[in-house]
Amino acid sequence: LYFYWYCYVCSTLEYNILSDYSNYGMYSNCVDSETMSIDWTAEYADIPLLEYAKSQVETTIKYYVSIEELAAEKGVTLSEANREALDADFQNAVAEMGNQLLEYAYDPEGECALRNVLPLLDAGFAGENLAADIHLAPDGRFLYASNRGDDSIAAFRLGKDGRATFLERTGAHGRGPRNFCLSPDGRFALIANQYSGNIAVCARDTESGHIGEMVCDVPAPRAVCLALEDGGR
Repeated sequence: LYFYWYCYVCSTLEYNILSDYSNYGMYSNCVDSETMSIDWTAEYADIPLLEYAKSQVETTIKYYVSIEELAAEKGVTLSEANREALDADFQNAVAEMGNQLLEYAYDPEGECALRNVLPLLDAGFAGENLAADIHLAPDGRFLYASNRGDDSIAAFRLGKDGRATFLERTGAHGRGPRNFCLSPDGRFALIANQYSGNIAVCARDTESGHIGEMVCDVPAPRAVCLALEDGGR
């Protein structure tokens, strides 16, 4: 298990660092520009890169082990009522490198199956892009996903059957929208742009689902994650 996560974390770090270096000139201290290889002794997040990878592996394993132990202790299982409720409930994910919205649904046997795939980008887009985050609107009627490269937020309308229909793409008001969130009342979208180092606060129309103009721009170097306190204040 440790070896698996160690390989996964290192390969993910390598891909992200080389991609960010090639596209945006970031993490130059971690990359040999002649061989385009990673220097695992270089400083990353204030510690050597290899030590950072090890810490991520150990944290991940401890997290999953604690979840499994707690579930076993409490006897947590999916009830029949839960299965019935999930039967028609679509689950959504983004394919980071495929730039797609993936729709899943539970079949009568309780298995999760892929039902539909929708593009996050315009068919004419020819640049490099990586999908990042995905969020459901508070009222459950709209779904949003962020694009790093196209630097946009793709919006989808959800039907009563849970199926998504493309609505629009709006600018992220920055570069590299790694993460975003919606206010509890749905009236604002907060977008963390990693490469431009800002958090764009945009007005959102709760009826149409449209994310509009930026109403506030907050400097935030390497912004990668947003979390609202209770009440969204």
